[in-house]
Amino acid sequence: MATHGISPELIGRDAELAALLSAAEATRSGSSTVLLAGEAGVGKTRLLSAFTDTLPKPHRVLLGHCVELSSQGLAYAPITAMLRQVISDIGVPKLTTLLGENSVSELAHILPELGESPRNSNSETAHARFFQTVLTLIERLAQQEPVVLVCEDAHWADASSRDLLGFLIRSLRTSPVLIVISYRSDELHRTHPLRAMLAELTRLDQVTSVNVPRLARAEVAEQLQGILGQFPDLTVLDMVFSRSEGIPLFVEALAEAGEDCLPRSLSDHVTLRVEQLGEDTQQMLRVAAAGGIRVGHPLLRAVTETSDIALEESLRPAIRANLLIADSRGYTFRHALIREAIHDDLLPAEYARLHKRYAEVIDADQRLVPPGRAAIEIAQHWYAADDRTWAMISAWEAAEVAERALAYSEALQLCERVLELWDNAPEAVERLNIDHVNVLERAAAAARISGRHERGLKFIKSALSELDEATEPERVALLLKELAYFQGVTGRPGSLETLRRAEKLASEPTAARAKVLEAFATYLFLTGIDVAEGRRHSTEAARLVKETGQTELATDVAISAAMITNLEGRLTAGREALKQIYEHAIRDDQPRVALRTLVNLTDMLNSLGESREALRLIDDGIASARRQGRYSDFGRMLELNRVEALSALGRWDEASTAIDEALTNESTNYRRGLLLTQRAHIALGRGEIDNARRAIDGVHRALSGPDLKMQEYVPSALLPILLSLGQEQGLQAYEQAQATLAEPALPLHTYHAWPLLLAAKAACAAAEPQQDTTSLRAKIAEMAASLQSQPDEPDPMSRAYLHMLDDEYEKAAELWKAGERPFMRATALLAGARLAAERSDRDGVIRQLRVAHHIAQQLGAVPLVIQAEGLARRTGVSLGPETSHMAAGSSSSGLTPREAEVLRLVAQGRTNKEIASELFISTKTASVHVSNILAKLGVTSRGEAAAHFRASS
Repeated sequence: MATHGISPELIGRDAELAALLSAAEATRSGSSTVLLAGEAGVGKTRLLSAFTDTLPKPHRVLLGHCVELSSQGLAYAPITAMLRQVISDIGVPKLTTLLGENSVSELAHILPELGESPRNSNSETAHARFFQTVLTLIERLAQQEPVVLVCEDAHWADASSRDLLGFLIRSLRTSPVLIVISYRSDELHRTHPLRAMLAELTRLDQVTSVNVPRLARAEVAEQLQGILGQFPDLTVLDMVFSRSEGIPLFVEALAEAGEDCLPRSLSDHVTLRVEQLGEDTQQMLRVAAAGGIRVGHPLLRAVTETSDIALEESLRPAIRANLLIADSRGYTFRHALIREAIHDDLLPAEYARLHKRYAEVIDADQRLVPPGRAAIEIAQHWYAADDRTWAMISAWEAAEVAERALAYSEALQLCERVLELWDNAPEAVERLNIDHVNVLERAAAAARISGRHERGLKFIKSALSELDEATEPERVALLLKELAYFQGVTGRPGSLETLRRAEKLASEPTAARAKVLEAFATYLFLTGIDVAEGRRHSTEAARLVKETGQTELATDVAISAAMITNLEGRLTAGREALKQIYEHAIRDDQPRVALRTLVNLTDMLNSLGESREALRLIDDGIASARRQGRYSDFGRMLELNRVEALSALGRWDEASTAIDEALTNESTNYRRGLLLTQRAHIALGRGEIDNARRAIDGVHRALSGPDLKMQEYVPSALLPILLSLGQEQGLQAYEQAQATLAEPALPLHTYHAWPLLLAAKAACAAAEPQQDTTSLRAKIAEMAASLQSQPDEPDPMSRAYLHMLDDEYEKAAELWKAGERPFMRATALLAGARLAAERSDRDGVIRQLRVAHHIAQQLGAVPLVIQAEGLARRTGVSLGPETSHMAAGSSSSGLTPREAEVLRLVAQGRTNKEIASELFISTKTASVHVSNILAKLGVTSRGEAAAHFRASS
């Protein structure tokens, strides 16, 4: 078949192109993001090319590609390409005018051509400033004209690029900026790191997902017509469509191969097309493939030791055959699959020889690759060449470059490569003059920051096995402190013994001892093992940091002291201390300290009934964590606090969505257990007993072992009692509560115990009159008195629990209302209505029961609704015409209780925004519920859904 290589027209992509153009138009009112998904070869790049060509003027388009090297240490690859395009377009002087000289120097972390990056600040501060500088640059460019950022092949994106892109998407709220991220959907296996980012982004209102599908048969025919210049023979069409399965790249390859020679795989397609070229062109393609998906012209010329003209003539046939794309700087394989097929076809000796040649040429003249990329490219080529000495030397140097670029995940990978090669590269060890333990310590630090805890634990254990505590006691003590951290975060026992050993070794009054004591004091309080010892260690640590002048360590000790105050039940004092530390950390540019403080402060605010303020700070903190590359530790803790705040505020749908997303990416037992705890509470509140049971089973699997912290121990004890109460198994709940409160290790000096005492009281009521509950009620009163024994006035939420325990339900309900705790408020009011009924106080029943029922319906708290309606029937109280709509809607059409509530509001003519406000959910969540309702009812409009509701009611 005579062919034109590719179709001159873009086929079958009208809807996708329209979606991209619509997203660009939407940036008039604020930033927008499109996640462009499609399998390999489906035409994402062609679509994006058509999109950028179609964009109306003026628009500044900045394009960045991720490459396979990215996932192995090449940090910020797409970002550097975009920034270099800006510099090329406007020049350094104008860039300096836009940003200021100091800010331009921040970009030197990844653009060495801009000069030296700042060296007078710690890495966390630099990381935050670098992210902020990139944001500021994009915002100021957007003030001149709309900006489109296109990041292609994000399935290869490095962790640092993912963090920066996520930060930009969340931060560019009002600027006219469109961010398009394309990725191969077929590459995203279950543990692929991009999945986590996509899950987080899709919940944002400004983010749209666009899937690029395979072509239908008619579209393949249209594509073939464009390639062949005539409508294809039907036999050829059938064969091409069958073999290509509608993937445009395969259609092109099959059309090029000819109807009598249709290979079975793309590799065969590419091989056949390459073999049809001259020998010189084939050889040049093999050399280019060893260089990556894109190779600069000067680099390829140097590697092949040929002239410009000879190189161009050799590659011209490959360009005509649509295997390569040429531009002013070099050559790009038309598709990564083409490069992979050619590269994989290299003979072993040829493979090693070519990669060695690239490493030597780049090392000799690092200007042949973009600034900042030489170290990692040299490391990758030496590693591919299997030269262990130079692979190790270059990996160590590249790890240092990655750290300076604030790319901790990439630095970890490169440190691991050094460790992998260590025993087989003695010459490299000698040349580098480095200590194996130092490499392990460096790898462990990178693992901790990037959230790779299992790997960090392995590194610390290996480092300890190589040291002698008799000769280096403080170094061993500090490693033991890290070991205790990794033991705790991975759910392993032994943290207490490890910290005791570290404290004995760090016996001198130094900063090392202060660090160990600070960690030890925090551990003792969180677990409740020995509060007095923890307070002694905290006091000594504070004295030592003052004597040694360790400013940042002093702040860490102050944070721990505030946490201890909090855990003693003095929440108001603890909150004020943390607020002061947070303000000072922001003022003194200590972002790590600010984040650690924020994790504890937002948890405390939520406990005090200030969840809305907590959510505001959490959003700021998560953005900061992403800027600093600390999302894996501080960011995930803030996400957990966010879930707890949403759940407390009654925004259960949002909390459930956040839980699902967080669990997809969470491997730490501690956080998994607390996320599942919130899932269990929401399921129990909704009456979903099976879901609650599964969640509780997960809690017990995650939160087990001898070193449980108080916030881990209480859920493990509380949830089985609540489950038994939800199943109306009063005697079982009583026995569980009695056994739990008899535990000698039960933490009583903390606010975490209040819900446990309230559940125990409910268990007593449920077990009576079959069970004499006198002794357990006395135990509850004794423990409540102990919790009130702190010198500070109880905080509002603690007072609400006290009123509940004292049967003062209306007082409790007022406090729950002030703290925006709708479920607890409804629970208190329902209990108050029962008590009023026992006292024949009809006005009290009406006053409390109607409000309780209304709140329960809003929440979708089915058990409370059923109990309220039952009490209304027994007392003859009318709850109004909406009484049974939840139950009726749920049973009639397979709707969930929440969907039934949404349907009721739809029938009242409410908008999605009004429904969201009424039910404490987001507008996006309300929209999803409405779509599900229409599908379940088999209707196409809100009017039809409303008619169905009225008919069934």
